[in-house]
Formats: sequence, structure tokens, C-alpha cells
Amino acid sequence: YNRIDQSVKNTGMTNHEDDELLEIWKEEWSKAGWEPKILDLHDAESHPRFEEFREKVGKIRLLGPNTVYNQLCYFRWLAMASVGGGWMSDYDVLPMEKDRKDFDPEESYGDGSFAVYASTGKVGSRGPAPGGIPCLMSGSQSEWERLAFSIIDNGLKHPEERLWSDMLALIDLKRQSEDEYILHDLVLGGFDRDWTAELCHETEQNVAVHFSHSD
Repeated sequence: YNRIDQSVKNTGMTNHEDDELLEIWKEEWSKAGWEPKILDLHDAESHPRFEEFREKVGKIRLLGPNTVYNQLCYFRWLAMASVGGGWMSDYDVLPMEKDRKDFDPEESYGDGSFAVYASTGKVGSRGPAPGGIPCLMSGSQSEWERLAFSIIDNGLKHPEERLWSDMLALIDLKRQSEDEYILHDLVLGGFDRDWTAELCHETEQNVAVHFSHSD
């Protein structure tokens, strides 16, 4: 997380609302047994290849009202590599309050192979191959660094696009190569839902809920 100057911030949230959500995020993940840590741009800057990465970010087409926000989304990948890898959750992703005996974070992390836990579509379904939504992810330090530079290099390959976010790059990488990362469908979109008993039952497969700006 990195505070954005109000003059170029168009996320729909004030600084105060950001701070409140960060506190909720820390509290909920702590209650779920994690030790949450908030990373910022300084973590990315401590990476030895930061200048190279920053130069590349500056060349990616990120036009529109949220250029700074989208640039920071790219930098989070390098920040995670810089601190040694592990699990990353966006601050609008909260854990489901239930005991998931069939979901073991250590087992899911495994050997540190990169994994994305939110999908653009149902994994294994017909239609266009789904890609990852970068809101809940895990991987070793080397895997975070690999994906960070794969993401940034993918962004540079789309100069014809008006906006090529890190999410679009992540989806594109998966469609180019199935082996790029492991994809799960364990995160529920949080808004615009009619919470029926049937839908509540369906959430048993989910480990977290994402209250994203696109919902």
C-alpha cells in the first residue's frame, strides 16, 4: 500500500477510508491466524533491480484517471520479491470466517511455486481459459521475482493498448503458457450479490472474499 496524492487519486476512496480499511484488513487476517505486514513503495525500492524495473514501468501504457495507482500495482510484485516472498493479499481481500480443514496454507504454498487464488472464471470450465486476478497470491522469493519481471515484460509488449494493467498481464501470461503459475478459484467477489441460502452454501469452497473496485 502506498498513499496516492489526492490530485491524481481516482480510486473512489479517501485517505481516511483507506486507513480504516487497512485496519480492518490487519484485524481480520490477524484473527484468522496470520501475521499481516503492510508493504509500501520503499520495499520495492530496496530491491537491487528497482531502477531497471521503474524504467520499464514508465514505458507501459497506463493511460486514464488512475495511472499512479496502476503503476503501484506493478511495483507490489517487486516489493514482495524484496521482502523474501510469501503470501500477498490486497487490502480489500478479507478471509472467510470459518474453519477450512480442506485448505492448508502451508500445503498450498508447497515448494513455493507461484500460485494465484482468484480466477477470472471457473477453473476447468469451457470457454476462454481463465487467468489470475492478483488479489491473493503466494510464492517463494525467486518466484515473485520471476513473475515480477514476466509481468513487466508482458506489459511492454502491448504498446497499442491504452491501458495494460498488471492484472491484464497476469491473465495474458496464463493464456500463453498454462505452466506460468498455478491457478485456483478460491476467492469470492464481494459486491452485488443476493445472499440466498444457496449462495451461502456455495461459498464453502472459498477461503477469502474480494471487495474489489470492479465488483
